[in-house]
Amino acid sequence: MLLDAFHLGLELPVVPGGALERLCRLEHRRFVAERLLEGWLPATEAAMRHGPSGLPFKEKKSTLRVNHTLVPFGELPDQEKIKDHDLVQATPRILTLTAQWKRDRRAAGA
Repeated sequence: MLLDAFHLGLELPVVPGGALERLCRLEHRRFVAERLLEGWLPATEAAMRHGPSGLPFKEKKSTLRVNHTLVPFGELPDQEKIKDHDLVQATPRILTLTAQWKRDRRAAGA
């Protein structure tokens, strides 16, 4: 799980199903755009494992800047969709905590 709300002690708001799906798709588009702008390329796991570099799979991904999740949201494996779901669900609480932290710092004169 990308963000484990239980272990962070966060109470997350419930996002209605249809909105959650749209927000997950938007988050994945944002992720793909960010990676593409940073020079990453889409790649299949099979191509990564059998490429000529000889590097282990995980090392190869970052060294060659290829990622098998740079595909449309609908083509993602469920385990990858869960990452977008977790991030979307956690975002309101993260923003609330960040704003609270900034207020506390200002109040303390930092």
